[in-house]
Amino acid sequence: MAPRSTSRSPRAGCHWPLAGQAAQAARKPPKFTDDQITQLVAYVQSYGGPEVPTGQLSSTDKDTIAEGGRLFRLNCAACHAFSTKGGALSSGKTAPNLNDATDKQIYEAMLTGPENMPVFANNQLTPDEKKAILSYVQAQKADMDQGGFGIGRSGPVPEGLVIFVIGIIALLFVTLWIAGKS
Repeated sequence: MAPRSTSRSPRAGCHWPLAGQAAQAARKPPKFTDDQITQLVAYVQSYGGPEVPTGQLSSTDKDTIAEGGRLFRLNCAACHAFSTKGGALSSGKTAPNLNDATDKQIYEAMLTGPENMPVFANNQLTPDEKKAILSYVQAQKADMDQGGFGIGRSGPVPEGLVIFVIGIIALLFVTLWIAGKS
């Protein structure tokens, strides 16, 4: 079986042993196959590790997605941004982009809290609330920008900067054109 993708998750590629102490652990290609990872997960779970549900974890139900969006904004958006693209944290650390992560990887991350992420136990977020968040994340991946170029859906500041730069360039050309006429 081929190695797993290098998307960030507690299971996809290990950070250890670390090559050196740094703010953010560098990603390494995974060393284990899917079967080996499944065996390791079963071993950890046999000692009381968190259990990830199987089957379909996300839903396309609009009410579930809306509830997931509310929960994501309350619990996740401060680090992963509203667009699920990730963002900068303090001391040179970053929260990952969730586009390449699978439902299972995100659910595992909520249970284990890799690196700087907090652990979301069932008394903080119920399994149904975690599944609602997954539904929202998957809806964000599938959602197309309706208003033209979304510039990576990274918010109004980059979009405003692009408009400002285009406006300055247009003014520069108009000024040069007027100067050339006189």
